[in-house]
Amino acid sequence: AAEVPRELPMAVLANRNDVNLAAALYGADASAMPDGVIEATNEATNEGQQDIDVPGNPFYVHAVAQAREQVSEALRRLQAQSDIANTAYARVANARAEFESSKQRRDHGEISEVQLMEDFQGLLLDLHVLAAANGELALAWAVFMGSIGNSPSIDSIAGPQSAQAEQTDQLPFLHKVSRKLRNP
Repeated sequence: AAEVPRELPMAVLANRNDVNLAAALYGADASAMPDGVIEATNEATNEGQQDIDVPGNPFYVHAVAQAREQVSEALRRLQAQSDIANTAYARVANARAEFESSKQRRDHGEISEVQLMEDFQGLLLDLHVLAAANGELALAWAVFMGSIGNSPSIDSIAGPQSAQAEQTDQLPFLHKVSRKLRNP
């Protein structure tokens, strides 16, 4: 699994279309971001980033601050989903080891076939949870990558009215699945 960044340099904001547009509108240099890092927001205390010192028009400064907040929130969600997926992976590893142990105990006559099948069902359930967690993690990565660059948002990619979906009509359930995963 790819390692999730804990912080990003402020320079990544220069890749965003909104920051470049604000820089063009207000005569600023988007590549001249201040030193510092973008950290994940702390949702529990509603603690955001420190104020930034960006020279230029107050509207440009506001655009940079808003972009930083969006990247910070996407980073926080990515970190949370990564933690969930890692926990699910650890549970699967434990369930797999327990199932292997149950198979040996069944071979020695210590447990019945029914108990073995119950352990197998537990392993399948943990595998299902891991698959869902990995799907959520993939979505969080896509949203995060969209927040630091100038690529489209996940909503526009998975939207049911996109021209590509209408033309090819492949995977028509993608939008419904992605919505269910994001909003259970």
